[in-house]
Amino acid sequence: MARNTRTPEERARDRVRLLELRAKGWCQEEIAQELGVSQQQVSHDALQMRREWQARAAFDVESATGQELERLDMIEAEAWAAWRRSCQELQRTATTHKQREATVPSRHVTTAPDGTVTETSTRETVSLMRDETSVQTEQQNGNPAFLALIGKCVEQRAKLLGLNKPERIKISGDTDAPLPVLDLHNVTRDELVVLRRLKARALSGPMAEGLVD
Repeated sequence: MARNTRTPEERARDRVRLLELRAKGWCQEEIAQELGVSQQQVSHDALQMRREWQARAAFDVESATGQELERLDMIEAEAWAAWRRSCQELQRTATTHKQREATVPSRHVTTAPDGTVTETSTRETVSLMRDETSVQTEQQNGNPAFLALIGKCVEQRAKLLGLNKPERIKISGDTDAPLPVLDLHNVTRDELVVLRRLKARALSGPMAEGLVD
C-alpha cells in the first residue's frame, strides 16, 4: 500500500534505494512496490533527481562516467556471483510412495451366552504405505552467459576509462578511393572566402575568427 506522506529522512532513503534499484534494471512499477509508494511518485522522484544532477555542474562528464562505472561494478559483481552459483553442485530431491504388505498379530475376544470369554490370536496381512526419498547430485559446469556478461562489463569499463588503443579510421569516397586533395594554390578568391567561413564554423569557439588565416 502506498504511503501518503513521507518524512525528509524517508524521502532521502527512498531516493538512495531508487538509485540502487534503477542500476539493477528495475522498472518504475517494481520500484514503487518495493518502496511502498505510487508509480507516479517514483517518476516524480526520478525526474527531480535528474534536474538536481543537471543543476549541479551541468552534470559534467566525469560525474556521469563515475555513475556508469558504479553501475558496471554492480552488474559485474552480480554476474560473478551468478557464475559461482552455476558452478556449484545441483541437488535434486525425489519422493516416491511405495506399498508393501506386512503380517501383524490380531486378537479376537468372544463372549458366550453363559458368560464364558474366549480369546483367540491370529495373524493378519495388511497393506502399509512408505515414502522413500532419493537425492541426486549433479555437477554443473557453469553458465557461459555470465562470463560473457562479465567480459562486456570489462570492455565497457575500458572504453569509459580510455584504456583502449585509438582506432585508425580510413576516410574514403563512395568508391573506397582516397579523397581528392584540394590544391589551395589554384582556388579562386571567392572559394577561399567560403573555405575560411567553413573553417571558422567548424572551430566554433570564441577564438575561432582569430584562428582563420
